[in-house]
Amino acid sequence: MTIAIRDAAAAGYRLSYRLEEIPLRRGKSYDIAVRIESEEGAEAKTIHDVSRDRTEAERLFRAVADGLVTPCTLRDVLEDLL
Repeated sequence: MTIAIRDAAAAGYRLSYRLEEIPLRRGKSYDIAVRIESEEGAEAKTIHDVSRDRTEAERLFRAVADGLVTPCTLRDVLEDLL
């Protein structure tokens, strides 16, 4: 289930961010996905199970979207934020 979506534009690129809630046997997990599109093409990256706490997942999502993080740097940025 999608919890949040945010779109942004920067220097000829269109960025899309998604926060997804994934049901587990016990509790929930949260994924963050980033997609970038330009005239040259598109690239996407999803990091699964960034948190099992919704408040923490929302904090990470806001930081990624506010920072205009691209798919190629998503993993490194999330590691720094954790």
